[in-house]
Amino acid sequence: MKKFKTIFSMFLAMLIMFIALFFVGAIYDTGKNISIETYFFQPNFESDKRPGVPPNHRELGENGVRNRLISKFITEYFYVIPDVANVQQRMSNNSLLYAMTMPSVFNKWQQTIAPQIEKMAEDKMFRTVSVISINQEPTTDNFWRVDYETKTWEKPNDLIETPKIEYGTLFLKIIFEPDEFRINYPHPTKGGAINMEQYLEMGGDPSLVFRFKVSDVTNY
Repeated sequence: MKKFKTIFSMFLAMLIMFIALFFVGAIYDTGKNISIETYFFQPNFESDKRPGVPPNHRELGENGVRNRLISKFITEYFYVIPDVANVQQRMSNNSLLYAMTMPSVFNKWQQTIAPQIEKMAEDKMFRTVSVISINQEPTTDNFWRVDYETKTWEKPNDLIETPKIEYGTLFLKIIFEPDEFRINYPHPTKGGAINMEQYLEMGGDPSLVFRFKVSDVTNY
């Protein structure tokens, strides 16, 4: 009787072992059949925040291109990152803001806004800028009202800090030739001029391809 129980126990143990091996093998084979399907989500229309080829100027139309250039200008005018070298570069004659503005506008920014930004950068603050609306002033073809929002994080490395949200309005007088493009651009480091294709291949900002200038800025 004991011998029978021993044989039965051994048989039962082997059966359990084979069943366990079967399920382990089944799970292992299932892993081979797993497929991953990739989906891209486009969060907005900004080319640097979506995959694929960005829309060209014809798809955007004159209004779309102009509004993007204005938004780019507002961002360059106000944004802050905790890096003083960034501010110093933006204050130079090789900056994007310099290229998008007339000398009087750039000098005014250097004297008024830039020192504030530099102090914020020294204090390790971070500020983002979002354009809320862009509307043409009814009294002139060249002035545009731009309403914007800024979010400022004043304390570095504080993950629970609530940003300070502020709203503002600027009136911009712009010069925009939608059908004209820059052919050459000053070389950013070596001097002389390079064509725009070379400029873009070097990582230059596409905003400077367009003939766009801000000739006056006021807040009233």
